[in-house]
Amino acid sequence: MARSSDAEVVGIFANNDAIVRLVGALLLETLSAKRSRIERSANI
Repeated sequence: MARSSDAEVVGIFANNDAIVRLVGALLLETLSAKRSRIERSANI
């Protein structure tokens, strides 16, 4: 059973594709930041 707050959050997005794009963008940003930190520490 979905809570009312879950329904409100899902209502923000137009469709499932919008959610997939957002999650994909967040994952890419996270991986990019992690890779940058690793490369900087390897160059020290």
